[in-house]
Amino acid sequence: MKLNAERKPIDPLSKFWYKHSDQEESIDIAEQFSHVKVEAKETRIHVSLIDSESGSTSISPIIRNSVKHNVHNDTLFLKLLDKKANYLGLNIAKPLQSLTILNAEGSATFEPQLVENMKLNIGGQSEFSLNMPHRADNDTLLTLIPNLAISVSDKSKLYLSQYYIGKLDVNLQNGLLRYAPNLKVDTMNVQLVGKSALSSTEPGNINQVNVLNVAGKSDFFRRDMIGQDVKINMIQ
Repeated sequence: MKLNAERKPIDPLSKFWYKHSDQEESIDIAEQFSHVKVEAKETRIHVSLIDSESGSTSISPIIRNSVKHNVHNDTLFLKLLDKKANYLGLNIAKPLQSLTILNAEGSATFEPQLVENMKLNIGGQSEFSLNMPHRADNDTLLTLIPNLAISVSDKSKLYLSQYYIGKLDVNLQNGLLRYAPNLKVDTMNVQLVGKSALSSTEPGNINQVNVLNVAGKSDFFRRDMIGQDVKINMIQ
C-alpha cells in the first residue's frame, strides 16, 4: 500500500487496500535485516514489497495489532495473528536477500529493484501467485530482474506472471511452478526433486521463456505443458 506524505494512496491497488484497512499508522522497524520470514497459517493474504521513499523500514498491516514481529539473526519474522488480516505491506529501503512464505494462500507483488538476486522460498503447503505491482497505462517497459532464485517445497504451488527475469533458478521439492505467457525469462534453470512439476498456464500458446534447462527427477515433467517457442534442454 503506497501512500504519499499525507498518507493518501497513490495508485489503484493502494486505494483498494486503504479502503479496506483501518488506516493505522505503519509500524516502524529500527533493526537492520536482510531476510524476511512470513507465517500466515490458514490466512489468505496479499504481501507487497514496497520501495521505501523515506529510506526507513516499516510494516503496514491492514488491521491493527494483526501481526507479530521481531528481528533475530538478520531476519525479520512476521506472524499473522488475525485471519481477517489479508494485506501486509513491507516498506523497505534496500533489496532483500531472501523472503520465505509459509502456510499461506494468496498473492504477492514485488517492486523489481527490491528482489534482484533474492531467493523466494514458498513452503508449508502454501499456494501463492506472484504478479507485478500496478503500473501506469503509458508504462509499457518491463524492468529487468537480472537474477532471481525460487524454492517451492512441501506440496506448495507458485504461479508467476508479468515479470521480466534474466536468469531464474528454480528448485522444486515436491512443489509445483506454473507461469503465464506474459512471464518473460531469458534462461530458466529448474531442479526437480520428488513429485515436482512445472507448466505454462497456456501451453498451447507462445510463451516467453527463451531457454528452459531441466535437471533432476523428471517423472512428472511434460514437454507438451511447457508452452510454444520454449527451447528445452534436459540436463543429466
